[in-house]
Amino acid sequence: MLDCAEDEYKPVPALQKTFAILDFLAGSPEKGFGVSEIAKATGYNKGTLFFILKTLQEYDIVDKNLFDGKYTIGRGLSKYVDAYYFGIADMSGFTDVAKKMSSVCHECINLSVLKGMYNYVVESVPAQDISLRVDLPVGSKIPVIVSSAGKVLISQLGDSELSQIYDALYKKYTDNTIRDKNEFLSEIAQIRRQGYAINESEFENGVCSAGAPIFGADGKIIAAINIVLPASRFAGDYKQKIIHLVVSGAAEISKKCAPGK
Repeated sequence: MLDCAEDEYKPVPALQKTFAILDFLAGSPEKGFGVSEIAKATGYNKGTLFFILKTLQEYDIVDKNLFDGKYTIGRGLSKYVDAYYFGIADMSGFTDVAKKMSSVCHECINLSVLKGMYNYVVESVPAQDISLRVDLPVGSKIPVIVSSAGKVLISQLGDSELSQIYDALYKKYTDNTIRDKNEFLSEIAQIRRQGYAINESEFENGVCSAGAPIFGADGKIIAAINIVLPASRFAGDYKQKIIHLVVSGAAEISKKCAPGK
């Protein structure tokens, strides 16, 4: 039952203004607008716009450039969509843990979900204070068979499904790409046993990563976290440190996704 009759419906002015702002920011090829420019385009006064924009900024719906003061669309809306469609209840759980991990290794740390036959990056903490670095922006898609996060995400599938994915995606991305299907299936089986996956320049020369699964309340893998770094650093004791860090980080995020387990 509706709380009020349809003819009593009145649109909320603040929401109308909010969507008008977002329509303008999202629909323009130019990246970034000041309050005066947004006011001119929408017809709203700058005082009203300022408070709406500040509120949207608090929720990451819009971003403000600290240098020129211009506003752009933020990642906030995509976080809600990804959380709904991919079952990640609290994206902030990743951010909190990833920032702690970053303080230890300073490398790029990503949160990915399975999208078709690709691992899709939904959140990322970029590398910090390192001149030689690898960063993957939000929205990046990588074939699952050549990605540490991707291999983790499909590790809960059976051999028949894995074989189909391998056949559909296989090509020689680099000299390190696994060329034998049985070898690929054996690697996925090992990933299940050890709880993590690695990628040693299998997709792009000079780029390595280590990934581990994030589990939901039902015990199924809902996402993967991985650390991406140059191959020159992924060796020896530091390689083991990265693997340990990603496994422990994934376990901590899993607890946030499935409290009480």
